[in-house]
Amino acid sequence: MAVFKEFIRDSYVVVDLETTGLSPFYDKIIEIAAVKVTDGKPAETFSTLVDPKTRISSEITALTGISNNMVKGAPDISKAMPEFLKFAGDSALLGHNIIRFDLRFLQNYAPMENYCIDTLNLAQHLKADFGGFSLTALCGHYGVINDNAHRALSDCLATHEVYLRLKDEYMKNGAFFTMADCCAGLTARSDGRQYVTQNASVNFIHNVKAGHLTARGRTVSRRRHICVVAVEITDETDTLLFSSTFSMYCISAEG
Repeated sequence: MAVFKEFIRDSYVVVDLETTGLSPFYDKIIEIAAVKVTDGKPAETFSTLVDPKTRISSEITALTGISNNMVKGAPDISKAMPEFLKFAGDSALLGHNIIRFDLRFLQNYAPMENYCIDTLNLAQHLKADFGGFSLTALCGHYGVINDNAHRALSDCLATHEVYLRLKDEYMKNGAFFTMADCCAGLTARSDGRQYVTQNASVNFIHNVKAGHLTARGRTVSRRRHICVVAVEITDETDTLLFSSTFSMYCISAEG
């Protein structure tokens, strides 16, 4: 029997930045916000404007509503960053495009080794018809209201709501199948040959919000070119969440 495990996070810190532009090399942070989520619910918030020590363009002001006058007297990044790091701690960080945008700005000022969850990557993985992959598009798709878009704290709260919906959809359409497919492959290859998935039938039974999941594969039958594998996914209490049957086709050359 092959066993495959995956851990789903339910507690994290949502992060969003507003900046003077898109380049982490030349542009500066003008706002940092974060929301600490515990057991799937917002628990604490952090928000500060940041004096970038450079001019904020009229285009950025039009987009974010943050003006040069607003950041006068705000802490500069040398004071704001330690406060953010204290708030975030070693929690997993959640954000929309966090890996390619927010994290790259933050790493200019401190080494960030936190595990990151990117809602942009998750949405792209699902390959659903969202009408685009921007935070605005995802909010529209899921009916999430973001009245103060492009202000960091409002974007954090919207990203959290989008993530809850993405995670639910991912567990139904992505994570369970990915786990089961990997487990079926491991089970089929126990005879030392290589296999690819030919087809599968799946049965989604229950969703799960957090915790350890376990996929167990069992060989149902094995013929010359086809191995049929049954896979079940359970949670920490051994409750059945997902069952499936895979037909795996052998691609190894015959000896």
